[in-house]
Amino acid sequence: MIAALGPYRASLAQARRRRALKALLVATLAVFGLIAWSSYPNYRQQRTLIERLESGDLNAANLFEFGFACDEQTCQIVGRSGNPIGPRFPIEPQQPYQPPPPGSTAEPTPPFEKPRFGGPISEEDLKRAMPELIPEFRAELARLAERLSPRASLQSRARAAGVFWGVLFAVLATSTLIGAEWRWGVWRTLLTHEPRRGRMVLAKLATVWTVVAIGFALMLAFTAGLDAIFRSISHVSASGGPSVLGIARTAGKSLLSLEVYSTFAAAAAISIRASFGGIAALALLLGDGLATTKWHWLRHELPTQQIARLLPAPANNFFGGGYVWWTPLTGGQVTCTTSPGGILVDCKETPLSVIPSWRAIVVLLAWIAGASLLAWVGLRSRDVPQ
Repeated sequence: MIAALGPYRASLAQARRRRALKALLVATLAVFGLIAWSSYPNYRQQRTLIERLESGDLNAANLFEFGFACDEQTCQIVGRSGNPIGPRFPIEPQQPYQPPPPGSTAEPTPPFEKPRFGGPISEEDLKRAMPELIPEFRAELARLAERLSPRASLQSRARAAGVFWGVLFAVLATSTLIGAEWRWGVWRTLLTHEPRRGRMVLAKLATVWTVVAIGFALMLAFTAGLDAIFRSISHVSASGGPSVLGIARTAGKSLLSLEVYSTFAAAAAISIRASFGGIAALALLLGDGLATTKWHWLRHELPTQQIARLLPAPANNFFGGGYVWWTPLTGGQVTCTTSPGGILVDCKETPLSVIPSWRAIVVLLAWIAGASLLAWVGLRSRDVPQ
C-alpha cells in the first residue's frame, strides 16, 4: 500500500514547492476577500440612511437616490436589495405635446413635465409617507442582515467558490501544477521511477483533487474569518440562516464543480503536454454553454447545465454566487399565437423539465471519470521525449 502511494506522495511534495501555485492561491484569497467586503457597504449605507431619517438630518428628497418601479399611474421606491418598499404614490399624467401656434415665438411645450427633485414622486407625498416608509426601510435592513448572518454568509461563500473565480483558480492551478512538469522534463524522471502510467496518471489527478480541495477549504476558512470581522465593523447582529447540513451540501456541490474543471484541465495538460492545454478547459466550458444554448437536448449530458442546476443563484441575493457563466435553461422552443387577421397575440416558451439533483451529480462524476480515462489514454499512447 505504501509503495502504491509513493507517486501520490511525491506529487504532493512537488506541489508544495510550486511558488507559482502559492502565489495563485494568495491572489485568489485576496479576490474572495474583496468579494466578502463588497457585501457590507449596502448594509452600512442603509443603516446610516435610516438613522439620519429618524433624526431629521435628511429630508424626503434624499430618498430619490433610490430607484423607482412605476406603471402608468403610480410609482414605488425600490430598495437597495431590488425589492419595492413602501406605499405606491400617484404620479401626474404625462402632458401631451403642444406645438406652438403658427407665427408664435413661445418656447415649445415639452412632451411631459420633468420630475421634481430628480424623481417622479413629489417631495410632499414622501414627507407624508415618511412614518410608513421608515419601518419599511427597517424591515429591509433586517432582511439584509439575515443574508449576512454567519451561516447565510458561509453558504454564500461556499456557493460563490464553486463558480467563476473558483473555477479559474482550479483551472490555473492545475495548469501550473501539471503543465510546468512537462516544460521542465519532470515527467521523464517520474516515469523512470514508476513506469506504470496508469498509476502515475491517478497519482497526478489525486494530487490535483487534493490541492483544489485544500484551496477550497482555505478559502472558506479565510472568508469566514473576514466575514466575522466585517460583521463586527458593520454592527450586523443577525443570526439564523441555513442548517449546517444545507451548508455542507452547498459546499460539496461547489467542490464537485471545481473538481470537474480541474480534471478537464489536468487531462488536457497531460494530453497536450503544455500549460496552455490546461487553460483550454475554459474553451470547453465556453463551447459547452454555446452548444447547450443551441441544442437544448444536450443540457442533460453536458456539465455546465448540471452545475447551474446544483448551484442556483438565490433570488434577490446579490451576496452569493451562482452559475458557471451560463444560466440554467428553463424554456425551450417559442410558440406564438395569432388572431384570425394575422396579428401576433402572444408568444410563450415551452417549459423544459428540471434536471434532478442526483442525476446532475451522476453526470458530473461520469465526466470526471471520462476525463481521467482520456488522460490515461493520452499518456499511454505517446512516448515521453528524452
